[in-house]
Amino acid sequence: MGTGAAIQALRAGGAGNILAYEIGQKTLSASNFANYGRIADPVERGAQIIADQGLLKALAPDLGGISQLPKTIPQGLTPLAAGGAGALRGVATGLSGRGCGCGN
Repeated sequence: MGTGAAIQALRAGGAGNILAYEIGQKTLSASNFANYGRIADPVERGAQIIADQGLLKALAPDLGGISQLPKTIPQGLTPLAAGGAGALRGVATGLSGRGCGCGN
């Protein structure tokens, strides 16, 4: 999926969809998975989590889902996390002077 999913979310309704997608893709506790796992579309799942929990709680990690991390981490980063990782890699490259095209 990667950034393709982020681009689709933008086209489908903007940044709010990206936020709902990110929330819908977070690792959930068993009880929250029982409530929301039946919603296949991550944007719809995230929107429902936001509607039920409010934005601030929905943004927070679901600490009950920590035991599920070994199963979810191999699935890879969400588009926002991948973009953030790419941005950090670019900053680190710029700070190191490598690959900057500046002759260093």
